[in-house]
Amino acid sequence: MHIFPEGTILNDKYIVRAFIKANDYAATYRATMPDDSTPYFLKVFDINAMPQDLLSDKRNVVEIDFAASPNLKHKNIITFIDRGETTIDGVDYQFLVTEYFRGSLLADRLRNHTALAPDLATQIILGVLEGLNHLSSLQLSHNDICPRNIMLEENEDGSITPIIIDLGHLSTANILGSPFFPTNDLFAVCRAPETFLGIYDSRSDMYSAGVVLYYMLFGRKPWDVSTSDCADNAAEVKRRIKEARKNEISYESASPIPQHLIEAIKRALQKNSNDRFNNYSDFINAVKGEEILNDSPKEDVKPQSLSGNDTAEQSVFGQSTASADPAKDFGISTRHGNGFKDIAGMESLKEMLNKKVIFVLKNKEKAEKYKITPPNGMLLYGPPGCGKTFFAEKFAEEAGFNYSFIKASDLASIYIHGSQGMIADLFKQAEAKKPVVLCFDEFDAMVPKRQGSDNNNIAGEVNEFLSQLNNCAKRGLFVIGTSNRPDRIDTAVLRKGRIDTLVYVPLPDIEARKAMFRLYLKDRPCDEIDFDALAAATENYVSSDIAFIANDAAMIAAFADVNITQTHLMDSIKSNKPSLTAATLREYEELREKMEEIAQEETERKRVGFKIND
Repeated sequence: MHIFPEGTILNDKYIVRAFIKANDYAATYRATMPDDSTPYFLKVFDINAMPQDLLSDKRNVVEIDFAASPNLKHKNIITFIDRGETTIDGVDYQFLVTEYFRGSLLADRLRNHTALAPDLATQIILGVLEGLNHLSSLQLSHNDICPRNIMLEENEDGSITPIIIDLGHLSTANILGSPFFPTNDLFAVCRAPETFLGIYDSRSDMYSAGVVLYYMLFGRKPWDVSTSDCADNAAEVKRRIKEARKNEISYESASPIPQHLIEAIKRALQKNSNDRFNNYSDFINAVKGEEILNDSPKEDVKPQSLSGNDTAEQSVFGQSTASADPAKDFGISTRHGNGFKDIAGMESLKEMLNKKVIFVLKNKEKAEKYKITPPNGMLLYGPPGCGKTFFAEKFAEEAGFNYSFIKASDLASIYIHGSQGMIADLFKQAEAKKPVVLCFDEFDAMVPKRQGSDNNNIAGEVNEFLSQLNNCAKRGLFVIGTSNRPDRIDTAVLRKGRIDTLVYVPLPDIEARKAMFRLYLKDRPCDEIDFDALAAATENYVSSDIAFIANDAAMIAAFADVNITQTHLMDSIKSNKPSLTAATLREYEELREKMEEIAQEETERKRVGFKIND
């Protein structure tokens, strides 16, 4: 396949920005439109070089036809953007354009053989299974589910959406015999036994998903086997895989893994496909730890009213007047990681927290001797993308505390005053597992200013927060709120004894940017990198921008199976401008001045009316 140089324009619409990977008949690039820096995946096919089996009767690329189908659209499957055809230097090409994700490959997460936390692995595999279930409903199978074909898109609330990518092996289900697509580039360890006999269907994808789940939970492949040196020798690949699978799979782990996840893996990895799950709904239920119902309908459970009637009492607004939701688990648990070592920059903030918070909580005897009370909590505010939520999690790791990440939706309730009860339950659960760091994301949405609001429910929820925040440090709790708009927070929340410390998280300076590049590229295969040049080229880039650049370069290198180079990184910087404009940055500087005035006023207010006796 001829590789287009950077700057090549297809149909006056798409500009090639960076080469990613290629085979004998297709090449993949990162591309943009002339007047838009938004990146896209661009896959170009040389029609004359393609195997005839990969073309439809109308001489269209089958992969493009599949991807362009409106029925294929799903949140866990790569999104189709455009298709087209062109002729360059007398050669006919067809091309496919799909969405380009701000995330990393699952393969990159697993590169260092580090297991993922069970809750994260569960979140990822459930998204993958939802995507596969959608394909199955269309009588399609992916046929190459593996870590390198799962993209992890990080959402603003800290959650991750897995995206199934690379539709190059997509086919109608139930292939019996020789598949029409090439098999020498399949991820051999994830292949189901029957695929080596030419049988591909939805249960083959189930098997592959089971391997991926095992890999995430245990940080290793189910079988210790390598086929990279014989990928073009199908017989040798089959022999090595078959030999390795004679060994029993070990389910020993340094960290506890829920038994229901182990049972789900065992079922998915059955050698006989008929012994696997009947359908994806059963697989999903098993991963969730729910009973597998085998197509039997689940009975609806009606909510019980306070009066004991079969139907819940209704208010004039059509809502239940019950005052409490079913008990909810807020996921308070210990996070395993490197703590502050994972944070580039913010040295003064890390030092302050080590001295004034972590030291006090870890040295209770000294705290009692010197009558030291740690602060209740802090507000991390500033421009989006600067690592506020990430810092909160790493603080919990550094301190060795339990941790819970709470979004506004986690406290939402269909019941009148239900959110107040959930706030109380959250703090009660946290106190039972102290010491705990409670991180409230977008805190301004949870405790907005009550003045001018005619919503009594909001006022009640803010009042409940005020009550719970009072001297919560004495209960072993430390609260961290994050916000892009702290000026919208009720001022009573920011008083001493509640949220004691306001911390502005600015854009990373040049030294912090250099440290971030080192951190984000650590343990990735790299050539010699000039970190000074990278830091100098990324002025006004926030943490999330730099993380994206590192992931973007890593993805291009991974697809090409080469080390990450300085060129990969600089090309990504050129193609991706800072996410925050100069005008936005000026607004945040003004907001910083305003919040510092509020903090000063609060300090002055506390001094009034107090006298220290000699």
